[in-house]
Amino acid sequence: MPITIKTASFTVESYDVTVNQATDGNRRVIHLTSPDLSHGIRFKAWILFFKTNFSGSASARHVNNLEGTNFDPRQITVWGDPSLFDGFYAVLNSESPVTFSFDYEVGSSQPNEDQKDIRSYQLFTSKETPGDFEQKFRTVFQGLTSLSSTEKLS
Repeated sequence: MPITIKTASFTVESYDVTVNQATDGNRRVIHLTSPDLSHGIRFKAWILFFKTNFSGSASARHVNNLEGTNFDPRQITVWGDPSLFDGFYAVLNSESPVTFSFDYEVGSSQPNEDQKDIRSYQLFTSKETPGDFEQKFRTVFQGLTSLSSTEKLS
């Protein structure tokens, strides 16, 4: 049965991070949410930065409700190497806009199945002028410095 690889993506509107301690080490989860696509439907992705891939699967994990016949949002769960957490968090924390993209398998025997295995995923930004982030940071910092100087004068 031949397998086709397809790509899907969404812009990240917001994210939250959970960090906890477990017997097998730190567990970090980044939860990504897309903008409202229609009638409150948002795509969501969970990146699990654990030492252990509990599924025992060789895949990066899975996506639900992709190319299905219902109108539910995509629900994506993927495993991440714990050493990559800081890099993912830095991109989310300092860049805008950010896009989450993933490659998934479509089997010829069940092309309309609503759960697909994910082969790979990435987080990326659009093209920017070098130094954009640093310039924004300087402007905010200068604004805060000016504000605190003004408060001292009052």
